[in-house]
Amino acid sequence: MRVFTAAAATVGLVGFGAGAAAAAETYEVQPGDTLSGIARSLDTVDTWQQLHAANPKLSDPNLIFPGQVLQVATGGAAAPAASEPASEPTSEPASAPAATTDTGVWDRLAQCESSGDWSINTGNGYYGGLQFALSSWEWVGGQGYPHEASRAEQIHRAEILLERQGWNAWPSCSRQLGLR
Repeated sequence: MRVFTAAAATVGLVGFGAGAAAAAETYEVQPGDTLSGIARSLDTVDTWQQLHAANPKLSDPNLIFPGQVLQVATGGAAAPAASEPASEPTSEPASAPAATTDTGVWDRLAQCESSGDWSINTGNGYYGGLQFALSSWEWVGGQGYPHEASRAEQIHRAEILLERQGWNAWPSCSRQLGLR
């Protein structure tokens, strides 16, 4: 369930001429949301960085909580404010799949699942930082064993699993982290 509220009654009534000011909407964070996921679900925001820039009190974009209210710009360009610095490039190598979800949530989940050890194989039938079952790993297109894949690859496969199965793929830790 996505929760939007209009912060200005003129959102649908004001033309988009040169003199029209951008109206603001709010979005209430739901369990399991990430800034990038919210940005993908909105027509007015292209990237999580734009959503982060619209919420200056949000100090860490990887830490959002259910019930938190975010500002969403509408009625104009959804570009970051000019005073905001440009985001820095990621440190992942170009050959690694780019994560579309804020990676902080995956680091927190890995901390819970495997003490943050992305190459763990304890022999319990689950592998890697996010403790994939081999069948789940293969179902989302993973090759070989999860614990032998890079952190970025594990996150990429986890995002696919999240889309298919939701946070229930990590029942205990997702509940402990308030993701569902």
